[in-house]
Amino acid sequence: IHPTEHDVILATHGRGVYIIDDISPLRALTQEILTENVVMLPSRPSVMVEGGALQSFSGGNDFIGENPSEVGVITYYLKKRHMFGDMKINVLDENDQVITTLVAGKRRGINRVDWPMRLKAPKFPPSTSLVPGFLGPRVAEGTYKVELIKGKKKYYSTVELVPDPRSTHSKEDRVAQQALSMKLYDGINDLTFQLGQLKDVVTQLNGKEEMKSSLKSKAEKFETTYNKLNARFTATKKGMITGESKLREQLGTLFGNVVGFNGKPSQTQFQQADTLIAEVAVALKAGQDLVDKQLPAINKALGDEQSIKLLDRATWDEKNGMGQVEQKVNKAWIINGGHIYH
Repeated sequence: IHPTEHDVILATHGRGVYIIDDISPLRALTQEILTENVVMLPSRPSVMVEGGALQSFSGGNDFIGENPSEVGVITYYLKKRHMFGDMKINVLDENDQVITTLVAGKRRGINRVDWPMRLKAPKFPPSTSLVPGFLGPRVAEGTYKVELIKGKKKYYSTVELVPDPRSTHSKEDRVAQQALSMKLYDGINDLTFQLGQLKDVVTQLNGKEEMKSSLKSKAEKFETTYNKLNARFTATKKGMITGESKLREQLGTLFGNVVGFNGKPSQTQFQQADTLIAEVAVALKAGQDLVDKQLPAINKALGDEQSIKLLDRATWDEKNGMGQVEQKVNKAWIINGGHIYH
């Protein structure tokens, strides 16, 4: 048993090494706890691992082991398997606002739920060009409140996120990186929502049947203006490699570079971010102007019952999971008859 990490390490003398991560929840179990229906259990601080990769071309006899997971671990005990009713986990910030909602483990025994500490990847407008925005920003290091909701009852604990002890970056550098990541993340999602809202108007208009010629002309004008606006801010040229780079592509490339490095962004990246976010503001205004100038006349011609309903931001956020942290499969320890199954 590791003296500081609280891992159980089992060696099979030449056949392998097995590790059970962090048995501090097991150590916290008492006879009193085992009689309770639900108990939140302690876990060691979760390290915000700084990832890395090694390219190698080894043979079949090479040692293979998994790197530490980039997750925070939430642990609790259930006397019985949860069968009916609502059960979920909310991670809350310092103001008790929900950062994310996770699927709760419902098995009997000790349940462990992984929180990857990272927001979902930003949603980009459709385009003919790929950008390196496949990961969302990490949340900031610190202590977060955990709320387990089981039916009508709530149970609370905390999860602590700590920096990788191997990190060569200062806390100030990590804070700067996280702040710029979020600034770009919000800018990308703002742009995508605005263009998506306009595209939704076009889709609704195309679904209308038997328009009068005057209304059809207005609808075609709206769609033409949207297409020009979309092409202004996103790559639309078709082909394998076009080299076309508009606001969407520039935001995505910068975001990917900033998120992929855990240290302080460069001065050039800060300056480029300011320029691109200013362009996002221009795009948002152009989209709003299109709605304000053309949609009222269209809705007047359609009438109240057939009028176009604008997609709202809350609905779009919920549909696309924005602000939600991605979750991996939860694990459980089941205590049964003196044996532990993992």
